[in-house]
Amino acid sequence: MNDTHDKRNTTKSSDKTPAKNEKPMSDFKVGLITFIVFIFFMTAWMSFYS
Repeated sequence: MNDTHDKRNTTKSSDKTPAKNEKPMSDFKVGLITFIVFIFFMTAWMSFYS
């Protein structure tokens, strides 16, 4: 059972490493999505307000 937990922990660490390396790209992607969502909300709000 301890061996399984250790294997799971290793997999988690391996999965976390690429995410950390891809952080700048992910940060840009989050900013872009946030901007698009903001524009969408503004358009929807304008349509709803009219």
